[in-house]
Parts: sequence; C-alpha cells; structure tokens
Amino acid sequence: MYEPLKLLHIAFAVVSVTGFVARALLAAIGSTVWQRRGIRLLTHGNDTLLLAAGVTLSILSHQYPFAQPWLTAKLAAVVLYIVLGALALRPALPAAVRTVCGFGALAVVAYVIHVAITKNPAF
Repeated sequence: MYEPLKLLHIAFAVVSVTGFVARALLAAIGSTVWQRRGIRLLTHGNDTLLLAAGVTLSILSHQYPFAQPWLTAKLAAVVLYIVLGALALRPALPAAVRTVCGFGALAVVAYVIHVAITKNPAF
C-alpha cells in the first residue's frame, strides 16, 4: 500500500507544481483564466489530495514532523512554498515582486524534492 500511495503523492505534487507554473505564466501575461472558479477548485482539490497522501504516508511509515528533522524541514519548506506561491499570484503586487516570489517558490520546490529524496534537510 505504501509504494502506490507514494507514487500518487508524487503525481499530485507534479500536478500541483505544473498548475502553479501555468497559473503564474497566465498571470504574467495578464490573463485572468487562472482565476476561474473551476480552475481554482481543481488546483485546491489536487493540493488537498497531495496533503492527504502525505499525511497518510507519514502515518504508514511512522515518520512524523518534529520527530524526523528531514520531515520537519520538508513541511516548513512546503509552507514557505505556499506563501511564496500565493504572493506570486497576487495581482495587486508589482510584477517584479511576483516574479521574484514565483522563482523563489520554484527554488523551494527544488529543496523539497531534494529533502524528499535524500531524507536530509542539509542542502
């Protein structure tokens, strides 16, 4: 059960990051398509499934944040990704700020992937 769930978690993560990049690119060219209710529901639904799969994997493997340093770092980085991603998509902010936040969010994703693969919070 663990391995198929891990693959689903990875798939949800890929869809989540791909969706973020697509929404950020659409926002950068001034399109409001990414703000439509259906698209928001799909992205939030996928992110909910991503979180649920992550929590379930944590329970199945008996590895928990604050007990495992790598998992604590990964969780903190995911929170930072969410904050930076939200700022990157905020239309009220200047384009330069949104761009920096967008690239920052993607850098954090790279760190999350590194931690997930190596189980080591050091970069």
